[in-house]
Order: sequence, then C-alpha cells, then structure tokens
Amino acid sequence: MLTERDLSYIAGFFDGEGSVFLSGAACRIAISQKDPEVLLWIQSTFGGRMYHTVHNNPRLILTKNEEVVRFAEVIGPLTKRSRERLRVAAKINSTRGAERKAWREKFPPNHTPYKEAM
Repeated sequence: MLTERDLSYIAGFFDGEGSVFLSGAACRIAISQKDPEVLLWIQSTFGGRMYHTVHNNPRLILTKNEEVVRFAEVIGPLTKRSRERLRVAAKINSTRGAERKAWREKFPPNHTPYKEAM
C-alpha cells in the first residue's frame, strides 16, 4: 500500500519524466529513467511493461485501459504539470465502442489531445 507521500513522489516524478500520448484510439502513459529502480516500483503498483529506448534507457509504458485509467485517477490530481493530460487520458481510455471510434476520428494517431478534448 502506497502512502500519500509515495503517491506525491510518483506524481512529481511523472511530471518530470513522464508523458501521455495517443496511440490509435487510446492513450498510453510512458515514463523513462536511466535507473530502473523507480520504474520497477511504479510498475509493481500500476502495472505496465518495461522497454528500452533507443539509447538503452529503461521505459515503463502503461497500455492497458485499466492501467492508464487507474494511474490517471490516482496520480493525476497530485500532479502540477500533467493533471489535464492525465484527466483526458482517463476519459479517453474509459470509453468503448462508438465513443472510442469518435476519438479515433477526432485525433490522428500519436497526437496528444490536451486542449482539444472537453
């Protein structure tokens, strides 16, 4: 169980090292860091998969809808810079069917829909 202090740390870490991007019709969350220790700790709580960047740096990516929504709902309100992006990510990844298709038509692949949504 993470404490409020742990969650605040993750929020600040995400503000500095994380990103939200649209892939197809769903948002993904990515966090990169040279030292994998923090990423493995975040992965143990929120899920996701570890990858390596072109420069062989570890990267945690949350791709499953439930992972993205949970991370966005728990961490988003604690962030300063990423709050709106995570709110939009939770909204997009909570949709299904025709509503999800509407997102796909509204935004091109790999677009970051910050201000256009809502």
